[in-house]
Amino acid sequence: MKIPEDTIQQVRDATDIVELVSQFVTLKKKGKSYLGLCPFHTEKTPSFNVDPERRFFHCFGCGEGGNAFTFLMKMERISFPDALRRLAERAGIALERYESDPGRDREIENLYHANQVACDFFRACYEKTQGGKKAQRYLENRGFAPGTADRFLVGYAPNLWDGLIQNAGRESLPLELFEKAGLVIPRQNRSGHYDRFRGRLMFPIQNVTGRVIGFGGRALTEGPNIPKYLNSPETPVYQKSQVLYGLSQCQNGIRKRGRLLIVEGYLDLMRLVEAGFDYAVGTSGTALTEGHARLITRYTREVTLIFDGDSAGFSAAVKGLEVLLPHGLHVRIAVMPGGHDPDSLIRQEGAPVMERLLEEAQDVVDFLIGRFPGLKSRAPGERAKAAHAILQTLNRMKDPVARNLMIKSAAEKLGVDEQVLFQQTRRLNKQDRTPENTPTHRSVSAVNEAERAILRLLLADPERWGGVFPDMIGPEHFEGVTTRRLFDQFSRARQMNRILTAEDIARESGHDPETAGILSHLLSEEMDPQTDQAQLAIDCILSLRLRTIRARIREKQREIKEWQDQNRDVTEISGAWMEMKKNLAKQRSELLERWKKIIEFGQ
Repeated sequence: MKIPEDTIQQVRDATDIVELVSQFVTLKKKGKSYLGLCPFHTEKTPSFNVDPERRFFHCFGCGEGGNAFTFLMKMERISFPDALRRLAERAGIALERYESDPGRDREIENLYHANQVACDFFRACYEKTQGGKKAQRYLENRGFAPGTADRFLVGYAPNLWDGLIQNAGRESLPLELFEKAGLVIPRQNRSGHYDRFRGRLMFPIQNVTGRVIGFGGRALTEGPNIPKYLNSPETPVYQKSQVLYGLSQCQNGIRKRGRLLIVEGYLDLMRLVEAGFDYAVGTSGTALTEGHARLITRYTREVTLIFDGDSAGFSAAVKGLEVLLPHGLHVRIAVMPGGHDPDSLIRQEGAPVMERLLEEAQDVVDFLIGRFPGLKSRAPGERAKAAHAILQTLNRMKDPVARNLMIKSAAEKLGVDEQVLFQQTRRLNKQDRTPENTPTHRSVSAVNEAERAILRLLLADPERWGGVFPDMIGPEHFEGVTTRRLFDQFSRARQMNRILTAEDIARESGHDPETAGILSHLLSEEMDPQTDQAQLAIDCILSLRLRTIRARIREKQREIKEWQDQNRDVTEISGAWMEMKKNLAKQRSELLERWKKIIEFGQ
């Protein structure tokens, strides 16, 4: 059964788009709107605008725009029905009676459900079973408070081959669903399944909205064939390169502090949060990726990497810098003292020691110089080697001011003329230049300017222009499919003596992402108050009504030139060209006369 438009509108009206977007983007109020860094492309200066009054978002940098539905669809990569269900749940609006549509794609929602069922099962086992008591003692022995496990939904996977499978049976859920979610594994002979996670302390991995999408499991017993940590495989809802552990719990702390700490493990993250460092995330033991960097830029530009002081830690930190710096992030590195990770340092030395370590975190130059112990000899060869390696990393920095300051700092600390380093940087730019990470503008930017201006006038003052444009032009004069559809709505309203507002258009456009995107773009374009709107209107009308004739005239001009190049007689074809020009002038004169009468009558 199709969900009625009035129910969709009810969900749209009940959704606070500023609150929704704020779950993903740090917004600051500016006038009547809110501004932030675009989550759809990398940028340094905020150009992402959210209008709470019109319930639209629009990015002036990449052209993305739309309403609450399209925003959630883009951010979570889900279908419109799933976005509608999610927003309806937030608003407390029931959709169950419409859920019988057989054509609806439910795979994503089913995977979320399977992960949540598993999370609930692991939580129950943690709290109520003997194995769960063992898992609790493990955390207690490491000094964790019970509330920390609750905050992160820590659970226990029983040491059984079919613990979760039996629970799925009690819930009457198909095992194929749990296989797709990576929770159970088919036996080699395909005679059945077995649980992926067994005898493990379980860490649910959540997306930024708090939905469980995967798991990490730590073994509670040791053995030669037992991996210490085991993670969920990638699924349609869980991509390791796009998820940071703990972001759901810490996003408010990150916004409040304006900075973010990055650690590797689950327990390190939990320890930091418990000790008051509630602005941290974990990489779940994987290397930092471009997806992680883009995710971080939605929340802050200030990042501190926390890594072990051994060679593996140094290597991981350098790779992290190579990923983060091109995204305009300002990175510092806190190196753990020998043998410690954040969990053990706070547990043994206390939170104040961790605080001092973070305050003393090194900038990029100091950290990289520390990789070259041979510099103590001040040998020219060592300094040249260090300078080249440092420049390779600094050249990835997107912020030119920060990059230049870092190069000057490196020159001073290495005892090298800074101009030499700047010259080398320019050489590197020529050798390694890659296409700038600029956004690809959507089709909205290609929409004919005259079509866009007409729609902008109609949206800005529908009472004045709603009765004028439909008398001068029709939808057939619009080349853009979406702009034609939008203008057709105004034309049909005119026939019924209705005045359409922007809200009416948004409602009647339904949930089409392209329409929502162009509409948000039009609503975001402010018209210069000095603009002569009447003159703009007639210029646009003439452009649309006469462009077919003008196109024919240009084609005929090209044909005349070709004939002249071939020494052919152009008398006849030139006559046809002159007739076209006369017809153009005649139609233009008629349109202007008609326009004059309409304007005079309107006034």
